[in-house]
Amino acid sequence: MTLVASDLKPEMTDLVEKEIVVSVPASTANLGPGFDTLGLALTLHSKIKFKLLKKNDPSVPLITFGNDNSCALTTDKSNLAYRILGELWTDEKEKFDRMRLEITTDIPLGRGLGSSSTAILAAAYASHYFSKRPVDKSDLLRESCRYEGHADNLSASLFGGLTISSTHARSGKVVFQKLDWPRDWKTTVIVPTYELSTTRARAVMPKTIAMSDAVSNVQNTAMLVAAIARSDERLAREAMIDTLHEPYRLSLVPELGSLRRHLRNAPVIGIVLSGAGSSVMIVYHRRNETEISDLLKSWQSEQSDSPAILNLEVDHDGLQSV
Repeated sequence: MTLVASDLKPEMTDLVEKEIVVSVPASTANLGPGFDTLGLALTLHSKIKFKLLKKNDPSVPLITFGNDNSCALTTDKSNLAYRILGELWTDEKEKFDRMRLEITTDIPLGRGLGSSSTAILAAAYASHYFSKRPVDKSDLLRESCRYEGHADNLSASLFGGLTISSTHARSGKVVFQKLDWPRDWKTTVIVPTYELSTTRARAVMPKTIAMSDAVSNVQNTAMLVAAIARSDERLAREAMIDTLHEPYRLSLVPELGSLRRHLRNAPVIGIVLSGAGSSVMIVYHRRNETEISDLLKSWQSEQSDSPAILNLEVDHDGLQSV
């Protein structure tokens, strides 16, 4: 049976020696051409309360949930945040056996919004906190990349705003840079009813690509970073075009092509996959919010499965603890 926090008896709180709540924002990656490089934090959040019991009590469930959206997650030791914490605490088994998690999230799972990154980052933060080690965000990013593989979602969720990340080819060191997102650029995310795994989305990509496509993506990514730094809508509109991954993923996320057709004459800056999908992100200036909102509602009414429309802001703060 899945337990929510309200199911727990009040006296169970007396069993807790120490606790902390870690809040991590969702993120969207790539922004079109910036494959495995660009990330942007968004105002959806995963909050995990880590509770260290005074002593291990098998009657206290390992994982409980604070809302219905969280209930799709696993409640046993395979839960991602719990598993990562265990791998980071290989030399602290007694302490790990006393750990319990309460998860509350409004991030849609398996939709390209960085839900796995939030779990990994929260676990890494908790491992430092309960071990009384200094919490340095650069260290958290390095540790977390061991489990995620690339830093685009991780760095955005950790630091907030727009981040540019890379892994040094020889040393393996993760480097990043944070930029302010233009205040007047709005983001709306379309969330289909189906999940899409990163593994499946990567499987459709070719093992080799044409040199011209690679060059195009390098140029567009550089131009997009410049456009964001300068709040240049025209330049961003030209730059948010991908030739590396989106053309191959169109068949997996038909909403991307459908939205581009429906909004082809609309004043949008860009329409891109959110990460590997299945979500689609639309970027536009706030002055056009009403027009874009009306167009999206008309598009939504034509869809048989009614995808969700999430009007989001950019999260500028990144990971926070209470």
